[in-house]
Amino acid sequence: MNEGLHWTDWPAARAPKKAVFAACVIGLTTVGIVAMDWLLGLIGTLLLLSSVSDFLFPTRFAITGDGVQVRSLLRVANRPWDRLGAWRAFPGGFVVSGSSPSKLLRRLRGVELRCPGQESEVEALLMQYLSAAKSAAEE
Repeated sequence: MNEGLHWTDWPAARAPKKAVFAACVIGLTTVGIVAMDWLLGLIGTLLLLSSVSDFLFPTRFAITGDGVQVRSLLRVANRPWDRLGAWRAFPGGFVVSGSSPSKLLRRLRGVELRCPGQESEVEALLMQYLSAAKSAAEE
């Protein structure tokens, strides 16, 4: 296995009441829409689940020498270091922007790293790998 830092974050486990409420809203909405049209119910359920999937389902994060990997039920993001740029901290994690002149592309190519309790380790790795990627790109 590639060395680095690997962890899993599951916000629903930290806020079970919110998770139950979200699941009930999705369930009731699904039942209501399926009563009218099953295809619309299926599409609506998938859209609702995708909008809250980062909260309801566990997400696995990895920071390795190759880059940053984020894997959850509905999303997989593998970002090599040379495609990442600036980063900033937020409570419980970091946002790493993509490297692009376009603000929209920076946002789309970036990743959010939720790491409650591991902020210092993640910050050290971001400083190490992003400064190395920047110096290699400048050469």
